[in-house]
Amino acid sequence: MAILLIDSYDSFTFNLATQLERVTERTVVTVRNDGLGLDELKGAIGLFEAVVIGPGPGSPERASDIGIIPELWKLDVPVFGVCLGFQSLVLATGGEIKRLRLPMHGQPSRIAHEQESIFQGVDKGFEAIRYHSLYADEQEYGSIIPLAWSEDDHVLMAGRHPHKPYFGVQYHPESVCSQNGDAVLYNFWLLAQEYNENEQMELVRDEVRLLRFVEQYSIKPRPLVRNSRRKPSTCPPPVHCEELSFTQDASKLSVSICELVKKELGYDYTLLNSAKEPGRWSIIGMLVRGQTPVIYTHGNTLYVGAHAQEFTPPTEVELSDERTVWEYLAEYMEPKITLHKSDPLDLPFIGGLVGYVSYEQDVSMADIDKTILIDSSHNRIFIVSINADNGETFVSETSDLISDLLLKPVIDPLTDVPESCKDIFSQPPHYDLPSKEAYLDKIRSCQEYLKSGDSYELCLTAQTKITLQDDLDPWLLYKMLLKNNPAPYSCFMDRGFEATLVGSSPERFMSWNRQGTCEFRPIKGTVKKTPDMTRERAEALLNTTKERGENLMIVDLIRHDLNQLLNNVRVDKLMTVEEYHTVYQLVSVIKGELPHQDYLGIDLLDHSFPPGSMTGAPKKRSVELLRSLEDVPRGVYSGVCGYWSVTDQGDWSVIIRSMFKNRGDEGNVWRIGAGGAITILSDPQAEWDEMCTKLERPLAVFGK
Repeated sequence: MAILLIDSYDSFTFNLATQLERVTERTVVTVRNDGLGLDELKGAIGLFEAVVIGPGPGSPERASDIGIIPELWKLDVPVFGVCLGFQSLVLATGGEIKRLRLPMHGQPSRIAHEQESIFQGVDKGFEAIRYHSLYADEQEYGSIIPLAWSEDDHVLMAGRHPHKPYFGVQYHPESVCSQNGDAVLYNFWLLAQEYNENEQMELVRDEVRLLRFVEQYSIKPRPLVRNSRRKPSTCPPPVHCEELSFTQDASKLSVSICELVKKELGYDYTLLNSAKEPGRWSIIGMLVRGQTPVIYTHGNTLYVGAHAQEFTPPTEVELSDERTVWEYLAEYMEPKITLHKSDPLDLPFIGGLVGYVSYEQDVSMADIDKTILIDSSHNRIFIVSINADNGETFVSETSDLISDLLLKPVIDPLTDVPESCKDIFSQPPHYDLPSKEAYLDKIRSCQEYLKSGDSYELCLTAQTKITLQDDLDPWLLYKMLLKNNPAPYSCFMDRGFEATLVGSSPERFMSWNRQGTCEFRPIKGTVKKTPDMTRERAEALLNTTKERGENLMIVDLIRHDLNQLLNNVRVDKLMTVEEYHTVYQLVSVIKGELPHQDYLGIDLLDHSFPPGSMTGAPKKRSVELLRSLEDVPRGVYSGVCGYWSVTDQGDWSVIIRSMFKNRGDEGNVWRIGAGGAITILSDPQAEWDEMCTKLERPLAVFGK
């Protein structure tokens, strides 16, 4: 037997699904509120012991938001509604729904109740998290029987139908910060079982029909690679590797090594330059002109070619809903992973894809088979190749070169780098900066969407366009950015196709190791470092209701993304302040485990993209609203860059505090994106100031 969970395109649904499975020890089948018709619902309802209606954006009075949910209140089956689901129950019992004066998004309230019905045995005054803009009018409850209220503003928080087995809560029992969520859901489950037994409900115990229903309607993601032969080779091919030790600054050493291999061996390179904490590993991927495979997309067309190949056109592959870019990448990498996953080298990357995914999901990847890794925690360098033809030669030559470099007196490669482009330009650039008036108007539009219940948080961004009058070497630009704004995840990607990316990001999006442990590190809340800004003062500023609400919403969203695919999802750090070179930021850490033989790491990247810290929640509706508000596509900004190793390990950072140059732009044009999370508590002027703070460092490199 099973429980049916109705999703309304929310970003917390799979947190609720996981919680229900844990509490009831039943299979939970999750479907969309518009994913099946009334006849299909009626025909299948006997397969389920209970129905749970999850939260979602919008209004229970808007048919496009609510789908088939109103029909559930006409069926003879136990039903439990959460947030939007509860509001629908209020309407079904003759009540009215109105707007809160001040929406509650990611904020706690203490819950008053009389320890009856679904609150049997639950402590009074427990704390629960609220995400709602609409509420049941206390003057017009209809026939619903109230069960709980918020202590601070006396809003109805729970109720039940007077005669039928329908229950609901306005708050979110599945939030990581809500107390007693399991107990309330378990009480509903006991009441549902009692009703089914007393009423002698004709439940259908038909596993075949249930499996057919799941196959047709369930929204749980399917693996990108189906019917995989993925049993790792017991005899992986040899990997050529040499190890060296160093004493220099790791981030600067990576710059010196890039310049050395370019000068002496003629390699182009792509660089992922990570700090000791939390990144540890820097990766220099060698690019061989006319040989290194590259994969990139324009819209629905995917191109497969070679790096800097001039005369042979790339192969074209048309993409569609049936064949996505994620599926192509998974199918491309799966045989390589089968071959190399059991490789004994304990390294995060020995070869594979290095590149970026733009916010609009255009990809740019290079298939690297010659790599230099720098371990900043243990001062080690690994020269690695999985190339069977000339890998041994590459490792030997490169090891000799780097050994000679390490024996020489240390020369800081950034010493002679100018502070900004102002020192080298003959003419100042032209800057197209965001309009303050337009940005403030968009903030107010965001807050109107928040008041109407269409989103809990919207991550609004703006783009700055810099047109140069002089030529500028992107590598010099990277060194200037590294000198002025060192960050945990800097990057340099200039491959002669697609965008050139020069990045200095503080935020890891996600990583996974070959054991399947995945980690997310969302950042929300930023305080600029100044001479009088102490850590204690920064902690006080970041631990406000607004900042904590922002971070909590993204933590709950990421838990949902992980709970779609992973086991044992947990929050290891919740809203802790971390210090960076120019800012203090509020950071959380969420982890989980990939089920063996079911999914690759890329499955999780697919289903958690774009980063929730750059969209808001619920993600789908928020992305749609932001598309209507923002003037231009974001492009590379707020996408991700990183690697996917042939050992099925990956590490991806969010592309922020970065600059990029589109191949299609006329003239010498660079772009910088910046923005912030807009909540109902946001002050428009403060949000404008925060956006400018984030823009300041990358822009300063150009001399602005």
